[in-house]
Amino acid sequence: MDRHKWTDLGEGGIALSERIMEFISARDPDRVRELFFLIEEAVVPVNGPMRVGAEAVSACLVQGLLSATPSSRREILYLLFQLAGGVVDTPDSNLVHGVRRELELGFPIYGQIAEVGTSDERLQCIDLLSLCARFNKPCLDRATSLMRRIAEVGDREASTVSVELEDLRRDGYIP
Repeated sequence: MDRHKWTDLGEGGIALSERIMEFISARDPDRVRELFFLIEEAVVPVNGPMRVGAEAVSACLVQGLLSATPSSRREILYLLFQLAGGVVDTPDSNLVHGVRRELELGFPIYGQIAEVGTSDERLQCIDLLSLCARFNKPCLDRATSLMRRIAEVGDREASTVSVELEDLRRDGYIP
């Protein structure tokens, strides 16, 4: 958190950093949801491109996965996926590159959570692993291998992995 210049984001920067810290450590599911929407609206609104601060938020959320509460972990993963989706609609290539880089740095964490997390967390991680495979060619083999292992865990995981692998094939990432 400290490496980011929250004051450069204007009045809301400090509040945003405080919300992220609370989001990561929140135990009450209602408060987790409330913080999710506040952070999402600040950096990756539903109707618009990512905003300045998305890179710092991505970095903090990826790092926060290591200490997240069970109540917040799945929502953090989902918000990271929302940030990844925001790169499509964002014209600022520097911002897109920064967010993608931060999301890619989370690859080992997503892999670990996918193997030991809850079913819902695994599903979110499958999506993030697939995105990392698209963003970064060296992640492709590791991501597909991990996803195939995760598919053996249950029907929901198998179905999601099947869709992601088919999408990667269709889009030319894997033969």
